[in-house]
Amino acid sequence: MTKVVLLVVLALMLPCSFGANEASLSRFAGEWIVDLRPTPDAEPYLQSFRVRLENEGSFSGEFYNTPFTGGVITTFLVSSISRSLLPMRQLNITIQANWLMEGSKA
Repeated sequence: MTKVVLLVVLALMLPCSFGANEASLSRFAGEWIVDLRPTPDAEPYLQSFRVRLENEGSFSGEFYNTPFTGGVITTFLVSSISRSLLPMRQLNITIQANWLMEGSKA
């Protein structure tokens, strides 16, 4: 399943919010398409973001074709976007993770 993410890295355009517990992280698992455009008016710049749930509320995955482990949501903010005809909610999250560089071991 692919989900679309717009505006900034990990600004999720969803009618719901996430917490940092495992039950709510289950909605976060899967493949996302992240739009990295610098402004809403810029051309889309899409990258794949894959999330796999791990133990104790953490996750691993791949972003920008680079694997990572030990991901946790450290902050999140939910706000309404009312400039368009479609009601949307924006969730900005900050992720802390261990990036695995080429040639390193997980």
